[in-house]
Amino acid sequence: MRNTSPPNAEVALKPRSLGFAHASALPLPGMAARQSLFELSAYQKGQRVLIHGVGGNVGSLAAQFAKKHGAFVCGTDFPEKAGHISTLGVDRFIDLATKAPGKIVPTLN
Repeated sequence: MRNTSPPNAEVALKPRSLGFAHASALPLPGMAARQSLFELSAYQKGQRVLIHGVGGNVGSLAAQFAKKHGAFVCGTDFPEKAGHISTLGVDRFIDLATKAPGKIVPTLN
């Protein structure tokens, strides 16, 4: 059997503040958030970004990436996640329990 290892540029150290289970859960949602924000959309620094499901795995990371890159972040989710969402730097939280998704976009400006 032959051992293989990835190139050093494709490996990152596990943050000391995270256990192995939590650290191993970050790469996939992190890649999805990064690709959605920077590769699939036409995001430009300083724009408003609407993130549906901002309290979830991908949404939480997308909000943090967007804030780091100067976005005004609007996020939708349910009120049970409001405490977690408040730690992400979301500028405007839209409660899906009281606002229908089809009525959100016109109110963002």
